[in-house]
Amino acid sequence: MKMAKFAAAAIFAALCLETTTLNAQEPRIPITVKPLHGISLSAGPKYVLSYFANEANSCNTTIIISDKDNDGGAKYDYSRLQIHIDTNREMLLDVDGSKSLAFSCANSGSTMTVSLVERIALFRSEE
Repeated sequence: MKMAKFAAAAIFAALCLETTTLNAQEPRIPITVKPLHGISLSAGPKYVLSYFANEANSCNTTIIISDKDNDGGAKYDYSRLQIHIDTNREMLLDVDGSKSLAFSCANSGSTMTVSLVERIALFRSEE
């Protein structure tokens, strides 16, 4: 079990070296990438690492999420998600109380765009 955690941490670190690193608050968001091009984002209280592969004209997406520690670095505990996103569809990942990252698959799975979405609560009065 310890070896598996060490191997996963080593893969995570290697992917971080081969990625585009962005802060989700920066104006370079949204970013569009091609298959197997990693994206590393600092999004609110989380670090998000993502890449995708074109599979059957859709995006087979892997997302690794880690909380930031008190010093701003990544903690070693993480969650790994594998999500299949159909072309011309998107998946939202909540990163804090009011923001989400939108992962959008396009061009028959040949590109993915990641953008920051501000969530707004709506109130409807019953008059």
